[in-house]
Amino acid sequence: MGRVRAERSPQSSNLPDYEEWIKAAILGVSSGRYKSYRKAAKAEGVHSSPELILSVGLIISIFQVVRQTLMNRVKGLHGTRAKGHITLRLLTPVQEEALIDWCRLNSSRATPLHSTNLRARAFQISGKHPGKHWASRFIQRHPCLVSAKPRGLDPKRAQNFNRTVVAEYFGSRQQLEERYGGIPPEHHWNMDEKGCQMGGGRQGSGMKFIFASEDSERYRLHSDNLELVSIIECVNAAGTAMPPAFILKDGPIADHSDVEGIGAVATSPNGWTDRELCEKWFRETFIPNALACRVNDKPINLTVDGHDSHETDKFKAIAYEYGIIVTALPSKTTHKLQPLDVGVFSSLQRRW
Repeated sequence: MGRVRAERSPQSSNLPDYEEWIKAAILGVSSGRYKSYRKAAKAEGVHSSPELILSVGLIISIFQVVRQTLMNRVKGLHGTRAKGHITLRLLTPVQEEALIDWCRLNSSRATPLHSTNLRARAFQISGKHPGKHWASRFIQRHPCLVSAKPRGLDPKRAQNFNRTVVAEYFGSRQQLEERYGGIPPEHHWNMDEKGCQMGGGRQGSGMKFIFASEDSERYRLHSDNLELVSIIECVNAAGTAMPPAFILKDGPIADHSDVEGIGAVATSPNGWTDRELCEKWFRETFIPNALACRVNDKPINLTVDGHDSHETDKFKAIAYEYGIIVTALPSKTTHKLQPLDVGVFSSLQRRW
């Protein structure tokens, strides 16, 4: 008769609730809820992990191991598995915390560490060479860190987005609210524009498609139409959106009278918004829609990204005429502070 292979103990099964199981059982015995560690192990085991009860042999194995573990834990003969492995790790807990802080700091500065840099830093701290998989396991042990694909960032944007600039901006917004005794959300508007290529301009998005396994050459057709179209969106803090405006490249405009939800359509030499078109949008689209959403005599506030087309004398004159307060976002910070850029157009760009 062949040898019977013993069931693996819970310690080697990497059970996520194993430690909670142990703690609950110890607490149950110490509080008098259970008369023995065996009963505590059985009750708490069934309660926390009923899916483990697969066979009589496994039940006995689990209960016996947990019973002995409980007794050893109460007597202080050994600690948790996590604590037991601390002495085997490359870095001490204090050193790991320092390395985590370093990762966070570089992440906030848009200079994230590669796994190679992480291993090099660990070597500088410990004087020992990390293994091939050390970086990935280090990240797994610390949920506050994650390995992901980064997006490109202009160095000037990274430099301008700092605590001082952001604090000054939100401080000015707070002063605006205090000056007028609280402006209602229906009066807070955010405007942004986005240029999109007709054929789709985002390449290498990471999206995967299904191919036949025998096809060694795997292609996907895409349009070669690089004509640019600009979209102007404007939404208030109450969630009301104005009809979007579209700026096309110079040429005939197709009839769109039967298309619902279009605010305006205009053309420019390159498909971008210029000063004249921005002023026209401000007077003919923004003003009527903003006034229609007005709920009291508090001023209307429009937040823009500070482009020169929003700073013209004519644009300012229109704002003064209708009592519109125009707030410009700090330069080179729209990738973080522009609500429409972060919440709307970033999603549009990924899917375009």
